[in-house]
Amino acid sequence: MSDFDIEKNVPLPKHDVFRKRKYPFIEMEVGESFFVKGPKSKVALNGMKSIARYYRDKFNLCFTVKQVEGGIRCWRCIK
Repeated sequence: MSDFDIEKNVPLPKHDVFRKRKYPFIEMEVGESFFVKGPKSKVALNGMKSIARYYRDKFNLCFTVKQVEGGIRCWRCIK
């Protein structure tokens, strides 16, 4: 006996494909960059690098992420 009810014909919720992106990775041209103001933290830097890796792998784009005075800057580079 199970504690769960098994149900049929329950539709999946719709995935919001067109949600607004927080960072402009897709819109960037080679040589452009954006700045994220914030505290100098290894966690924030690693998080941004992780997001850049996702866009690199998913869309075959190249990014460089560096900690700079006052926050983090991300550049779109040539692959």
